[in-house]
Amino acid sequence: MYAHRSTSPVFAGCLALALAFSACQGRPFGSGSDQDYGIASTQYADIPVPSGMKLIDDPKVSHSSEAGSWRFGDFAYEGSASLADAGNYMMSRMPKHDWKLVSEEVPTPNSRVLRFERGIYSAECRLVRESATTRMEVKYRTLPTTK
Repeated sequence: MYAHRSTSPVFAGCLALALAFSACQGRPFGSGSDQDYGIASTQYADIPVPSGMKLIDDPKVSHSSEAGSWRFGDFAYEGSASLADAGNYMMSRMPKHDWKLVSEEVPTPNSRVLRFERGIYSAECRLVRESATTRMEVKYRTLPTTK
C-alpha cells in the first residue's frame, strides 16, 4: 500500500524557487518580442549606412542593447555597393558623427576593416565583397574603463 508523505517546508521552498527561476529563462527565437529582454536590432543613429545597404534583421545576426551610457551592438548589412564605395562612404561620413578613424586594414583584396572611436565608444566596420554583394558588419561597443 502507498503511504502518503507530507512535503517538507524546505523541499516546498526549493521547488518554488526553482519554478521562479525557470520562469526567467529565455525562450526560443521567434516566440515573443526580443524587446522583452532588452535585445533589439535597433540601429544607432550615429552609425551611417551606405545607400542601398539593408540591415539583416535577424536577432541571431543583428542585435543591440543599451543601458544608460553603455552600448553593445552587432549589425550586419548587405547591398550592391562596391567595396570601395561602401568603405569610402564610411570614411567620409563617420567623422560627421564625431567618429575618429583609429585604424584601417585590408586583410584581403575583397575585404576592408575600419576602426573608429568616439569618446567611450568604438565601432569596427568590417566590409567584405562576395560576388555582387557587399556585406558590412558593424561591432559597436563601449570601451572598457581604465583606472
